[in-house]
Amino acid sequence: MTDLTPPRAAAEADKPSKRPWSRYTVQAGAAFHWWNALQPQKRENGTTPGDRATVARLRRCSHSMELAVEPATAELFGKLRFDHAKATDQDIATAAVLAGVLAHIRKQAAGSLARAMGARQGERAIVSAIRMKRFMAAREPEDVLRQFQRILAMLGDAADVRDVAATVLAWLDPSPVGDRARTRFAFAYHGATIDDASDLDANETSSAATSSEA
Repeated sequence: MTDLTPPRAAAEADKPSKRPWSRYTVQAGAAFHWWNALQPQKRENGTTPGDRATVARLRRCSHSMELAVEPATAELFGKLRFDHAKATDQDIATAAVLAGVLAHIRKQAAGSLARAMGARQGERAIVSAIRMKRFMAAREPEDVLRQFQRILAMLGDAADVRDVAATVLAWLDPSPVGDRARTRFAFAYHGATIDDASDLDANETSSAATSSEA
């Protein structure tokens, strides 16, 4: 059964929120709009069908190269607004993985992915500690794609699209930003937070600027 996203729900999901890796907030918002345009929508005069064929093709892809040749992935790449003059193979792979991950979200849900994974079902977390370790170990695009898809399946294909997008973008960042994002994610899974996230973001931005000037 396909979930429908009413305009009001889409508007709520599109509201900016405080995220531990705020440098990806704009790109995550663009990714949400891309995802939302593919979904069936309830309107006052009926329901628009969305693009089920595209979503189905993306969901069938098991490799970033398969995803990269899909027109919808190229569209997402454009919306993410990487620096096209300096776009790298890593940027293309990131857009492909993100398309493959977001295609597996059938329903917009509130809350962070990390906390949803760590939520308790009786005495155990929804995502076990062993599976969490495998998830945290993912670095290469293909492994990241598989791990995120498996986690979404465990969560009933429901997640906060913007949060997932920001998480994937940060996860595949080869700079120290990726390591810090993964550390924060692990803390959130265990129900902890890092209070100085905004300061860390400022330091990351400053470090990135310094590196580019070097």
